[in-house]
Amino acid sequence: MGNPRIVNKKAVRWLYAELPALIEEGIVTPETADRLRMRYGNADEESRVPLALVVCSVLGAVLIGLGIILVLAHNWDEMSR
Repeated sequence: MGNPRIVNKKAVRWLYAELPALIEEGIVTPETADRLRMRYGNADEESRVPLALVVCSVLGAVLIGLGIILVLAHNWDEMSR
């Protein structure tokens, strides 16, 4: 039943902390609070970045760095002090 979209876990933790006070004040019913918990899932779940994304990011950064070094090395003799 949970929504597969990306949710700000910090905001969900805040909402879960506020729910008991909201129920006590009569702003939301316990059933509504349960439905909110079902919709947003566990706030303590760790969202993991896929390993392939990390590897590609590191590889891209290394290639860009090496490209800059190569351009500087190729033109080193023509650069002034």
